[in-house]
Amino acid sequence: MSSISMKRDVLRTSYLLTDQVEFADVIIVNTTDLVTDQELEKVMGHIRALNQNAEVIKSQDAQEPLKSILATGKFDFEKAAQSPM
Repeated sequence: MSSISMKRDVLRTSYLLTDQVEFADVIIVNTTDLVTDQELEKVMGHIRALNQNAEVIKSQDAQEPLKSILATGKFDFEKAAQSPM
């Protein structure tokens, strides 16, 4: 794989991850115990810059009840239909 091809793949992945954060209703930030408060605030700032409306759950060891993320009833089809994606 060429260097240009690899860079293109990284860029595509970056766009995909950004789209997922922008469109999410619930975002879990995991392993928050492994970073400093300053690092966590930086991550939270990036998330909020991309999506001000999502519920953001801070977690450690992925110990979040499934009911917090599945079938939350937060999905809004009307809002999703208006998305420029």
